Amino acid sequence: MFLIKDQEKDLGIVTGYYEASINASETKSPRYRYPIYGKPRDLVKFNIADFDNEAASKLYVGKIDGPRLRPYYTRREIDVLKKEIDADVLMWADNLVDVFILHIQGSAVARMSDGKEIRIGYAENNGYKFTGIGSLMKDEGLLEPGKASMIEIKKWLNDNSKQADELMAKNERYIFFRTISEDAKGPIGAQGVALTKGRSIAVDRNYIPLGALMWIETETADGDDLNRLVIAQDMGSAIKGVVRADFFWGYGKEAFNQAGRMKSDGRYYIFIPKNNDRTLN
Repeated sequence: MFLIKDQEKDLGIVTGYYEASINASETKSPRYRYPIYGKPRDLVKFNIADFDNEAASKLYVGKIDGPRLRPYYTRREIDVLKKEIDADVLMWADNLVDVFILHIQGSAVARMSDGKEIRIGYAENNGYKFTGIGSLMKDEGLLEPGKASMIEIKKWLNDNSKQADELMAKNERYIFFRTISEDAKGPIGAQGVALTKGRSIAVDRNYIPLGALMWIETETADGDDLNRLVIAQDMGSAIKGVVRADFFWGYGKEAFNQAGRMKSDGRYYIFIPKNNDRTLN
């Protein structure tokens, strides 16, 4: 078991995430009017190094526009300017804030108007950098100091809908979804398997390999010790750094309550078989 360090510092930040819930319908109506899109058919990925041997390798996302390749639509273009995208609408939600939070969390259980429940998960993104809503609200002085948890953020967005639309549009990253098999026991993480409540974490894949068995030492938002075995099974656009993790709390109100308030110091260890000379990459 090896302690993971970043320039001799073994403490990092551990946040929490959860499987969101939304109210939705298969048909659009005055109540259900916010689309949840599947992966666009016109979305393409390309690496500039494939065209220029001297260029650094980097993956880009774009769309074909006549004879040209252009960046894909931003969140503002999709949500505010209502640009038409070549994608199926998986379902229609009744609350734009819930959809926005779904884009942050990456998965949800959709409670359909006919009583069914459908699990949806991440399929693709539009290629833009993620901008945290909490940072935007802090910069504009919209939240009191010490009240920047997802719980306070969600309440503010719902209570200030006109300002919220403009604020959410500043996060240009947009997520597209897919339906998950009914047999899945949880949301599907980056490793391609269902996440387990209290045992799955998201990590920066540049430093920690997916599937790694780890021991994490941190605290809940209530100050209780949270020391246990976990598995690195997911990744996220906001999870960057050597000692950086997102702890999966599961589904439901209690999961949201815990995940939405969690931002704790933490450290973790990785288990590697003895006499294994493989490097972590």
